[in-house]
Amino acid sequence: MSLGYKQPRRDLMYKITATIKKPGGLDVQWLRFSKVKLTMSECEKLLFKPKEAGKSFGN
Repeated sequence: MSLGYKQPRRDLMYKITATIKKPGGLDVQWLRFSKVKLTMSECEKLLFKPKEAGKSFGN
């Protein structure tokens, strides 16, 4: 019996989907692919952009 190291598949991608619900607007479908498995908090960080000083929603 021989045990060998099995190489990971290089073409394997994780599909990350989300539905963003905007107040007073339509829902937005979001899709991203990642080569590495992400936690829920890592996925959430991808969705939220940092706010810039002096800018408000819609500008």
